[in-house]
Amino acid sequence: MKKSYTIPAIIGALMLMVASAAYIVMKIAQQEQMYRDKWKDYDDCGI
Repeated sequence: MKKSYTIPAIIGALMLMVASAAYIVMKIAQQEQMYRDKWKDYDDCGI
């Protein structure tokens, strides 16, 4: 008998893609937050 590994492979690949996308989104959000924190003191001076 030959077992089919296609469904677990597809699920694993999809989970990897979702995790990678979530990591990228979190890194971008973290960089945006760091940028905003860096420049928040200058918001009031009108630059």
